[in-house]
Amino acid sequence: MVKTELKKKMYKMKILLVSFDNSEKAKIGGKHIHQELIKRGWEEGGHSVDIIYPKGNKRLLKKILRKSLQIIKIINPLNYYYYSVTEDRISLESSIRNNLLTLKYDFVSVQDVVAAVAVKNIFDELKIKTPVLLTLHGYFSRESVNYGNFDSAEQTKILNFGMQIEKTAIQFVNGIVTVDTRIKEYVIATFDYQKPIKMICNAIDDSRFFKVDSDTKAMLRSKINLRNEQTILLVARRLVKKNGVIYAAEAIKVLKDSGFLLGRNIKLLIVGRGPEQKEIEEFIINNNLDEWIDVVGIVKHSFIDSYYKSADIILMPSILSDDIEEATSLSMLEGLACGKTVIASAIGGLKEVITDGVNGILVKDKNPTEIADSIKKVILSDKFLFEIEKNAQEYAEKNCKYSQHSDKFLDFVIEKVI
Repeated sequence: MVKTELKKKMYKMKILLVSFDNSEKAKIGGKHIHQELIKRGWEEGGHSVDIIYPKGNKRLLKKILRKSLQIIKIINPLNYYYYSVTEDRISLESSIRNNLLTLKYDFVSVQDVVAAVAVKNIFDELKIKTPVLLTLHGYFSRESVNYGNFDSAEQTKILNFGMQIEKTAIQFVNGIVTVDTRIKEYVIATFDYQKPIKMICNAIDDSRFFKVDSDTKAMLRSKINLRNEQTILLVARRLVKKNGVIYAAEAIKVLKDSGFLLGRNIKLLIVGRGPEQKEIEEFIINNNLDEWIDVVGIVKHSFIDSYYKSADIILMPSILSDDIEEATSLSMLEGLACGKTVIASAIGGLKEVITDGVNGILVKDKNPTEIADSIKKVILSDKFLFEIEKNAQEYAEKNCKYSQHSDKFLDFVIEKVI
């Protein structure tokens, strides 16, 4: 470790960061925020970082055209998916080629398997041997199926297509960081991966996500039209199957049917959008839950901290879906950092961070009754709530700062990759 620290102080690196997702255009998930924070952390440490994302007006016009053709059924969802991935990879390759013709880097940080394949193609073309570190935020093939609307035959084709991309990327890179242990185990078992690999969980922007006092909380609530006397439950997730947001709504129904909501001013805010939104909204209407649940829609990440600071309880009702388990969720970490009680499914990276009854509460996935019982327990026990909030904030303070996070990556690169 002493050797690593000396190297970091003496050697300021030039880093190229490449991603399939453009976090300059959208900040809607953990991967986007990770890219922004790790770049900031490296630059604050004196390192130089260039970024390459798919970009340009032509790319946007092509995406609009492909989506329009899909809507009017001239192009099917499978071909739309193929074209989207291929076009973005080609866009990345063009920018990577232009950079590497004139610039040299100490290492390349690729944020997904598509970016890794794009880098590989240009490295092969230009005969470049710069070390490449891959960060895996999830399961590319499985998530492509989980996020889409595909029939069984299309799902099989997408899995095969995605697995080939994963295999090519993982065989190419010099080292891998995963955001939870299960992804690490998946890489080793599925691809017989034997090069350096390390689990480093996600981090948060601790300059924005922190516990506030009651006066600040009341002021923030007034800005987003929430009453100070309300108990606010928050689910801030993309509305896809694996995030299980429907089970949070079902938990409210359990509370309503049991009579617990009578005389209590409780509101569940669902912040996000995605393919599951229609099902969730129909469930709310069909069960007369609109008094207790608001589907807020998308909120810019630059403003989302106001919702976390205003909330009392954060719900993470993720489920095992298409063999995907939630990784180290940014939403969970942001809730902890704001000193909130997080109720989360005991799966994936959620159970790696949360110790049940200590810095949060774990429940079985797909179990709205357990979610409802945990909500009741928190609301009815001030002492229990205070202890969990205190421990949650301490955990985030110790483990989740973005500057610590970026240093962990550099330690791994210096020790194992370069």
